[in-house]
Amino acid sequence: MKDFTERFLKKIENKKRTGRLKQFRVSFKQRKIISAGATQKEFMGKYKPVNFKSNLSGSYLFQWKDGKLSKGNIHRQALANFDQFLANARQTAFEDPFSDNFPNKKKHPKVKVSSQQIVDLGKNSTPYITKWLKKLREWQDVSNPHGTQYMSAGLGISDYRLVSSAGFDLSSQATSCRISSYYDGKAFFSHRSHNLLAIGKVQEKKERTEKILKILKVSGQERPHNGKWQVIFHPSIFRNLFFSFLVSNLTGSRIINGQSKFGLKDFQNHEKILRNDISVICNPTKDGALDSYNFTGEGVLSKKTIFIKNGKLLTPILSVKYARKAGLEPTAQIHPPMDTTKITTSNNLNFDKFLQKQEQALLVYKALGRHTQDSITGSYSLPCPYVILIRNGKMIGNVPCIITSNFFNDINKSATAILDHPTEYSPALATTANVVFTT
Repeated sequence: MKDFTERFLKKIENKKRTGRLKQFRVSFKQRKIISAGATQKEFMGKYKPVNFKSNLSGSYLFQWKDGKLSKGNIHRQALANFDQFLANARQTAFEDPFSDNFPNKKKHPKVKVSSQQIVDLGKNSTPYITKWLKKLREWQDVSNPHGTQYMSAGLGISDYRLVSSAGFDLSSQATSCRISSYYDGKAFFSHRSHNLLAIGKVQEKKERTEKILKILKVSGQERPHNGKWQVIFHPSIFRNLFFSFLVSNLTGSRIINGQSKFGLKDFQNHEKILRNDISVICNPTKDGALDSYNFTGEGVLSKKTIFIKNGKLLTPILSVKYARKAGLEPTAQIHPPMDTTKITTSNNLNFDKFLQKQEQALLVYKALGRHTQDSITGSYSLPCPYVILIRNGKMIGNVPCIITSNFFNDINKSATAILDHPTEYSPALATTANVVFTT
């Protein structure tokens, strides 16, 4: 990446000196991935052999001497005919006084999102990946010998650099280690980290998944009654609901363009939208967190942001452009898997202990149609093929159903609880909803 980046910067700085360009902001990313896969019958076979991939990508924002802007992607062929590359960029020039963002020199926040162990492994990481695939297959052979299974493991190294003509020039590196294992299409687990994975943490997640799989295979023993139920959305389901209903309505572009449940005045007046004890906080400066970062593609440095405090709106999720339109400061960016985004209440509860106390409840492990719900009103109707019936704290079996309710009403109920999960980054949600059983 270094050679391409330096050559590109030399050419673009020369164009600025000659007066054709007024300002520029360019970003570069090189990602190296080493991965492999296996099925139960074919280890590292035709489905996904050991694979080494490296790709370089980039983006630009140019301001021409007449004040117009151009933005787009940087490809490897750009250097071969740089004048044509610039001519193509010029043809797409537009006017937007809110988008001319060319950050000046800033101090690196130095958030740690990279592991030297992964960097040192480099292309010699095949033995490490192979070890994980063997372990995953060993676990599956014991727990589910006749199922259709697929496993994968991989390491990644990503290098970022952002440069502007105003003096911003920062680089960052992020590493990743990920393993995944799929059982019969009903259940799966995956785990990833910026560091090499600890087998104990992965094994705990694996054992939980196998327990769920075993329960899901038990069905048809009874049909519960339709009506109001205590419903517990597994963290993966609640995370999707959280992004579909709350994060989407907090997004600055939707608010400014009138596509959100909330308007800018709601934030200016700190309107109350959630229970008094609920706050939503994002802190991407946390070392080692999966969704932490040092700076955004716009050159905004990582920082902690409180979006909702004690149920009241404080700020939308704002990029530089929409921060300018709103007359506010750019904020942290909320991303899955919510390792840096926390939903705090006066009494977050423990997931396992909560389940053990339930006389009658439903644990929703899979839901369909989450992205087709009404994000403005918060209303949803979810077909749920994998739902575990809980009686007197014990998991009984699978009871497919359709769950209907409203996200904003759910989260504001006094009895609704945020459940911290021991192996997931995001929490679970326990609430009440209308349920119609389908078997």
